[in-house]
Amino acid sequence: MNSLKRHLSKSSVLRSPFSVLRSPFSLIRAPLAVLLLTGLSSHAPAREQAGADSDTATRLETIIVTATKRSRDLQGIIGAGMAVSGAEIEQRNLVTSEELFNNISGLQMQDYGGFSAQPTVMIRGVGTDRPEYENSAQIVNDGLALGDSIMTHFPLFDVEQVEVLRGPQSTLYGKNALGGIVNIISRRPENRFEANAKVGGHTHRGINFGAALSGPVIKDRMLSRLSFVYDKERGDVRDPLSGKHIDGGKTAAGRLVNVFNITDKLRADLQLMASRFKDNGMEAYTFPNRSNTPVLNRNPDPYLTRTRTEAGILQVFWDMGSLQLTSISAFAHADSLGRGNSPFTLIPKLVNDREYTGWTQELRLASSDKGRVEWLAGFFGSTGARKEGVDLISPGRVFDLNTRHERDSVAIFGEATWNLGDAFRVTGGARLSWDSAEITGADRASISGFTARGRYNGSTKDTTISPKIGLAYDLNDNHTLYALVSHGYKPGGYNTVNTLTPNIPPIPAIGFPGLAGSGPRPASDFQYQKETVINYEIGGKNRFLEDRLELNAAIYYQDWRNKQVQELNTATFVTETSNARRAHSYGLEADLRFKATDDLVLNGGFLVGRSEYKDYVYQNNNQLKGRQVDFFSRFQANLNATWYAPAFDGRLSVTGGVRYRSRHYFDPLNTLGQAGFALLDASLNYDLSDHISLKVWGKNLSNERYITYQFDDGFRRPNSVTGTRADGLQAGISLLAAF
Repeated sequence: MNSLKRHLSKSSVLRSPFSVLRSPFSLIRAPLAVLLLTGLSSHAPAREQAGADSDTATRLETIIVTATKRSRDLQGIIGAGMAVSGAEIEQRNLVTSEELFNNISGLQMQDYGGFSAQPTVMIRGVGTDRPEYENSAQIVNDGLALGDSIMTHFPLFDVEQVEVLRGPQSTLYGKNALGGIVNIISRRPENRFEANAKVGGHTHRGINFGAALSGPVIKDRMLSRLSFVYDKERGDVRDPLSGKHIDGGKTAAGRLVNVFNITDKLRADLQLMASRFKDNGMEAYTFPNRSNTPVLNRNPDPYLTRTRTEAGILQVFWDMGSLQLTSISAFAHADSLGRGNSPFTLIPKLVNDREYTGWTQELRLASSDKGRVEWLAGFFGSTGARKEGVDLISPGRVFDLNTRHERDSVAIFGEATWNLGDAFRVTGGARLSWDSAEITGADRASISGFTARGRYNGSTKDTTISPKIGLAYDLNDNHTLYALVSHGYKPGGYNTVNTLTPNIPPIPAIGFPGLAGSGPRPASDFQYQKETVINYEIGGKNRFLEDRLELNAAIYYQDWRNKQVQELNTATFVTETSNARRAHSYGLEADLRFKATDDLVLNGGFLVGRSEYKDYVYQNNNQLKGRQVDFFSRFQANLNATWYAPAFDGRLSVTGGVRYRSRHYFDPLNTLGQAGFALLDASLNYDLSDHISLKVWGKNLSNERYITYQFDDGFRRPNSVTGTRADGLQAGISLLAAF
């Protein structure tokens, strides 16, 4: 159990964290502060001089990341990034992607509308405010780019490391990486036997267990690792009308990793994974007079969601001496089904089914030796299709709406780093992408015996160049300054069934005027354009106190063009994607790691900034210049600490964390929102023996029932809205055995 320890290594800002960010030009003071901090510290002795006599046990470990498609020291990459080890994820009991992402400053994730199959992800305020097929911050799982928002919400188990690169990454990752990327790496099998099992329970009437088995099948040649996790939560909230518990669910997931060492120079990794999720029903509330005293919505048939995902990944690595060849082939399938009484609107019955199937292939060649020039070049291709159907059912009325949305992408890319001496280096690269989208739609409306049908189809193509250039200067071994310009994009496409395709011919009034139909319309009426982000960034990476303190900071400005915005049409109760002409995101961010002693480790970070519209004409001709982008918080911060009790020889450890998020909004008009709040988490771990440990944990110890989503459907009492809330205090216990 001591392996966990080996892996973990009242100011004016708080009073007004964004007082210096009232315009992007005032940010000039922040980079000066970063440069001054780094410049002053550059006169400190280098690590070879001052660190020779220090206790190396108290130094921070070097973090190696692969999100740059090459193994690199995190401190050496040009750009902002951070990493969380799998040991720390387990120590802090982070069990879902949403819990992990929301514990990283500048990275936000939440379920849009409370629907677990519709998560939104945002980095530095750049992301998708409402999910429409693909996210704008790319999530990569063992080389597989998750191609649909359905796949974004998943359990965390048997993870080796999670890496986050902030800012556009389209040069190496292509489309949908304009906010940044999250790179998740699963644990790989080793040439020795290993087994572990975990069982636990918690206060939301939940039980969970998981296990992993790893070792050689053929010594030195074939290694395998099998892991799985299961969680069942009955929930605490009962719908008074249906009598059902509606705030729990079931999750099951498994992964098989096989490593084939074909020769000493050639290796193949084959990975298969699958997950299942089913909730008990959506816990939705009405907020009378927009108050903080919500009333639970009652439903005879609560809205349930079921999600399934499967994926297969084949990675081949060939060491050719001075060159490295890598091939990544992947297949993914995901589907979700939601059905029941609509939790937010007055539509009695809603059925929403989605299915995604996609293939990707990447082939790249990279230099092996760290010489004057390091380079990589590659090819990427992908194809994916999403089918979606929505049925809206009320007495005497049925709307059956169906679409199929296909996306294809082909790209060539390259990047090179020139090491100009011992201290100065330049990185440059570009990607040329060809993207296409095609959509077909077929709708049917039946009202009081009258039936109307409509069809449409359309296609579009985009060509995009995504350049990148960065400069870095090492003041000494411990301090680096860098500057970076990078480009990101998300291709255009067509609204899916969520637009309620209005090709249905005019029919008698049905109570919802927006659903009455308007006759045939071309597919171009449902098209939205490509969005792009250009990122300008400077920063510093520093180590102090003989490698015990690491502080990285960056200042950034991101110019956002044609932002894809999903507007809620209250006439039809559906979401329509359009483009906001201009938006921008800018701010200051920092990450901290501090090994205060052998027994105390701290880490954390903060972001203070803005993400807002510059030119966006919203519904009813409202100009939203200066309005905050949905879900973005101008100030985010987190701090975590782990302490090993010396009296127990490292067997007893206590971990605590606090995170804060300032006010954010759920609509472009900034009329519905949640005030700032702080969350406290803690856990206590005790090693009962060398193989068995006990953990007691608590989340949201202050029992904050903050709002996660709000929506004005236009039909409730005046000035009242509906929405969802977060779970309150949760506590649990678990037992882990490892051999």
